[in-house]
Amino acid sequence: MDQLMNAGKQFLANQGGGDNQQQQQQQGGGGGNQGFDIGSVQSLISNAQNHGNGQQQDASLFNSAASFLKNNQGNMDGNIDENTLLQHHDKVQNSNETAHSSEIGNAAALGAIKNVLGGSGGGGQGGGDFQSKLIGAAMSQAGQLFDQKQQNGQASGDKQDAMQTAGQAVMKLLIKNQVSGMIGGGQSGGLGSLAKLLM
Repeated sequence: MDQLMNAGKQFLANQGGGDNQQQQQQQGGGGGNQGFDIGSVQSLISNAQNHGNGQQQDASLFNSAASFLKNNQGNMDGNIDENTLLQHHDKVQNSNETAHSSEIGNAAALGAIKNVLGGSGGGGQGGGDFQSKLIGAAMSQAGQLFDQKQQNGQASGDKQDAMQTAGQAVMKLLIKNQVSGMIGGGQSGGLGSLAKLLM
């Protein structure tokens, strides 16, 4: 846990970070969405079902979560704390504590980033298709994680909330990193650096 948190702090510092940047993002909303478009509801559902064991999950939950994200994309901002995401990821993946659906969703968002980018940065994968793929993967992983924790009596909240939280977290990270410049290798910040912390 300490190693992960130290890595998280280093990531924030490398982002140009520190408290001043976080305060500016909180005051200014962390950057506008500047026409951010996650694609169609159907593309989100398709990407979610095509990720991992997504086909085995309830399609109606994907539809509800995808519709929620699509309807709220215009109100989304980039005000999100990566350090909190790292804490939730560690709690969900590495402890037997009960996790709320929102924590499971945040953990799933980072898991999806790790799976899709693989820590390599995935340069050149911008655009709506990539955004939809990443959000779909986050929703799918949230459903799977929630099921796993629930089977062990370690989940609270509900599965759809976990899916929506995962999608929102990814959207906020994309917006915060200005979408087009979000994908960077380990030396250039962005989602690639965040993914590397989970390897």
